[in-house]
Amino acid sequence: MIMRLGKMFRMVEIEINSQCNRKCSYCPNSFMKRKEQGEMESKVFYKLLESLRKIKFDGRISYHFFGEPLLCKNLIPYVKETKIQLPDSKIFLYSNGDYLDREKLVLLNDYGVDKFIITNHQGNGHRFQKVYDHISDNLKEKVTYLTSKELNLVNRGGLLEGVGGNVISERPCIVPKNLLVITCKGNVVYCFNDYCQVHTMGNIMERDLIDIWNDEVYVRIRTELAEGKRSNYEVCKVCNHYSALTEDGLDFEL
Repeated sequence: MIMRLGKMFRMVEIEINSQCNRKCSYCPNSFMKRKEQGEMESKVFYKLLESLRKIKFDGRISYHFFGEPLLCKNLIPYVKETKIQLPDSKIFLYSNGDYLDREKLVLLNDYGVDKFIITNHQGNGHRFQKVYDHISDNLKEKVTYLTSKELNLVNRGGLLEGVGGNVISERPCIVPKNLLVITCKGNVVYCFNDYCQVHTMGNIMERDLIDIWNDEVYVRIRTELAEGKRSNYEVCKVCNHYSALTEDGLDFEL
């Protein structure tokens, strides 16, 4: 393997579980099923960690694609091992909070979650509200607790009608230069909006992650999208997602 690091991705979203207990109107799960189903096998997860350890990855790790990570039976050991193997990484847990009780919250915090992003879909009746109301101020500082109305909604690569703003096909997109998704079967997808995996770059069980990242086709796609050539790609040409990186380069606008 020839490792050419260059400009690397700063965010990795890992689909440890494809299932979700909710069917939100702004999510394709409300009327479709993911191409891949089930939980990520541990051998896939640990192969990914090993690849990230080799490059001393210190960016953002999260455990979702379109599923609810707390439905994964291995979430807690995965978080623990992530922090052991990648101690400088920033672990963000995105969840609907339905299954996040106080015990799990404290345990996940102790094992290394740096930030919890919880979306409340029920108002005052949300299960997590009682948990949030009774945790320490220090722990509350690590929790971003949102209502669904506060989310920056988009059409998920054209799958959702009437969601988000207008499509501007020549507008630059920097998502693929900064983030990649690993599906539950180990496939590399270059955008979190590619629900149907139209643009799959390779599988980490067949090729090393860095070799996939350095593949000339993948490099060309990232370059062209950063130049605003969305019209060259099926999902991108109908997508209305215009993300902006925060100053530290670890998160997209919510």
